[in-house]
Amino acid sequence: MIARDEAKALGLTRYFTGVPCKYGHISQRLVSNQRCVDCANLASSEWKKAHLAACTEQKRKWAERNRERVRSVKKSYYKSSQKDRESQAARAKKWLEENRDKSRAATAKWRKANLPIAAAAAARRKAKLLQRTPVWADHDKIRQFYVLAKDLTEQTGVEHEVDHIYPLQGKYVSWFHVETNLQILAKAANRAKGNRFDGWTDQRI
Repeated sequence: MIARDEAKALGLTRYFTGVPCKYGHISQRLVSNQRCVDCANLASSEWKKAHLAACTEQKRKWAERNRERVRSVKKSYYKSSQKDRESQAARAKKWLEENRDKSRAATAKWRKANLPIAAAAAARRKAKLLQRTPVWADHDKIRQFYVLAKDLTEQTGVEHEVDHIYPLQGKYVSWFHVETNLQILAKAANRAKGNRFDGWTDQRI
């Protein structure tokens, strides 16, 4: 229970007297205009229903301007809520089943616009499956190899790729998916090298 003047003096945005509004709501009121919060929420809800397209576009633009903030909030909530994880997984699965062509097109468009990131992510997934990425790997430095490979391809007209000096799953020698085990080769040279380490012979030592 707090009067409007007292709430205003304390810098609060709401106050509560216990007296119902003219529509019978026993709710907090806004210090700015004395309006009942329940009435304000109902009016806002009705306005949004009447202007759904405008509200949706406004939300989209806000999310676009605040991508990192949105991602941070979603990530934090996702980690803290098992129920939310299950709900998101179910929604994602349903959407994917209903929009497979749209999903493939969006993925292809993103990969085309983010080739170095996509290549680094693909290599990381492959290495993870092989359990070849240690916790001390520097992913920023690894990603730079893929950026440089793309730049060399564009500058020379010859397709370049990132290669593992020591293969992740070689016949005689294997190593990790880490920045010190990467080099850039022309695609033809990389394909000729295959899954071998050139410092060794093909015969068992």
